[in-house]
Amino acid sequence: MQLGKKIKVQALVPAFISTEMHVKGDIIGDCALDISGRVDGNIKCLSVMVKSGAIINGNITADKIDINGEVNGNIMARKINCGAAAKVVGDIIHKSIHIENGAYIDGSCRKFVDEAEEITEVEVAEMEEMPVSSEVLEFRGKALKELKKEAVTELVEA
Repeated sequence: MQLGKKIKVQALVPAFISTEMHVKGDIIGDCALDISGRVDGNIKCLSVMVKSGAIINGNITADKIDINGEVNGNIMARKINCGAAAKVVGDIIHKSIHIENGAYIDGSCRKFVDEAEEITEVEVAEMEEMPVSSEVLEFRGKALKELKKEAVTELVEA
């Protein structure tokens, strides 16, 4: 790291879903989400932590996801960490992934497409398994391209 270089740091105060909670419905937020309970619905947040004993029945889309619980759905994130207690039944799209010994994954894992390739509406809809408008698809495509650019910049600077 160079001296004098400005680094943007965003402190996220996580939202919590405790072990006693059972959320039915989609969760969308520009926040970190720490889950110890159960969620029956899709999750779209900046960062998601699925703790041991947590159960997610739905898709997760985030910049970073840490999994030590159970996810029954597709996952799309720039960085994914599957701990030894992780159980994932679904497909994973990632920029980087770390899978510890003991983690269970039943599905395919693949990297984000190259920046030159376009993400098709079919790919996005298949991953999220929910109806979306063309404006939302365009926004997601742009967001994924930005995530890929940031990841490449991080790799070049490292």
